[in-house]
Amino acid sequence: MEYGYPRGHVFYRKLTRAYPMASHGEGIYLYDESGKRYIDGSGGALVVNIGHGQKEILQGMTEQMGRLGYVHGTQFTTKAMEEYARALAEVLPKGLEKIYFLSGGSESIEAAIKLARQYFLESGQSQRWRVVARWHSYHGNTLGALSLTGRIGMRRPYLPLLIDFPHFPPPYCYRCPFGLAYPECELECSKALENVILMEGPETISAVILEPVIGATVGAVVPPNGYLSSIRKICDHYGILLIDDEVMTGMGRTGRWFAVEHWGVTPDIMVLGKGMSGGYFPLSAMITRGEFVDRLKRHPLARAMRIDKVRLAGLAATLTHYLKGEALGEIPVWRMISAPLEEIDERARLWAQSLGGLARVVEGETMVGGGSLPGGALPTRLVAVAGGKGKHRNVVEVLSQRLRRRETPVVGRISDEALLLDPRSVLPEEDELVLKALQDAAVGLEHC
Repeated sequence: MEYGYPRGHVFYRKLTRAYPMASHGEGIYLYDESGKRYIDGSGGALVVNIGHGQKEILQGMTEQMGRLGYVHGTQFTTKAMEEYARALAEVLPKGLEKIYFLSGGSESIEAAIKLARQYFLESGQSQRWRVVARWHSYHGNTLGALSLTGRIGMRRPYLPLLIDFPHFPPPYCYRCPFGLAYPECELECSKALENVILMEGPETISAVILEPVIGATVGAVVPPNGYLSSIRKICDHYGILLIDDEVMTGMGRTGRWFAVEHWGVTPDIMVLGKGMSGGYFPLSAMITRGEFVDRLKRHPLARAMRIDKVRLAGLAATLTHYLKGEALGEIPVWRMISAPLEEIDERARLWAQSLGGLARVVEGETMVGGGSLPGGALPTRLVAVAGGKGKHRNVVEVLSQRLRRRETPVVGRISDEALLLDPRSVLPEEDELVLKALQDAAVGLEHC
């Protein structure tokens, strides 16, 4: 049986789509009510970092639920919260030490906007309230977060409701907005931030927000070397806070706990979500410096929805799962467990070449945009297929249809590009299935 609009009472996310009924998941697989198996090629919306069906997480949540479900955050703390915060603090970038737990990425972005505003109120600079973001970014769907999001089609219906936050172009070397090439461009994309700040008035700007690796909007764009350190210097020069949106890239997605660590840059505020809980429950966090929190003693952060303690118990189990085996700082978590990396990389490149230049394989030193993760980190096989123009405009749509029509369909994050992200728990033979599916789906795609 298929589900979807106009049947039933659910307000579905996509009204033109028929939905199978998911019944359970295990590892990289999802199963529908008929027993049909699907490969979860991108962990939903890049959320399921550690695979489906991890029993220790359910056990941790069940044990906590038997003791305590919910207490108000202004009245009690709990052992689960304190222990998890202490464990997470050990892997945070130096200087970030205070963790504000919330329920979702958009909500944590809202909290970060409020914190930046309140920091300057307490500092006697009440004129600072505007946050600068980038075009082609995604920071969430609530009104404050959407005001920062640089995805034009997503913003258009709600423009009258959005806050007037300035935007500047992204470091998108594949289609450089300035028509230049790295490194001869001398990082014109970072200079664009300073131009916006000067036009708007530095005294009105509270923060700059960015994704260290641009995710949902243009498909895993890694900034050129020197870009993030240049942004940090500009913020410091004008006394502006730097907000690091790690909702998609955090918790080991790039071979470090947090993507910004590849460039040795420490933000003033960091936002986490998605893989923070592995998709087992809604969870996010807004993290900042202790000195910033010290300024809020008289006027605590404006109220936001806090999470219940059952989720934190599950989160502790999730973090334990992350910590098993090799240290994230040494071994990239997108790495295959035992398959030879060189062989996988070569096959992926050959697959990309079969698309006649339409595909861009994001891995190691060949990552999109002319950038690469410093230190040789290799987030193996994040594949971005650029939606083409003219006769190639349907290339991603055709790829998606072919993957879904397989005997074991591959479902993933596909819009105007396709992202494939394996969870940490993927096995070599499972990875072979995914790669074979992509190779089969790509046959003749250059002629679409």
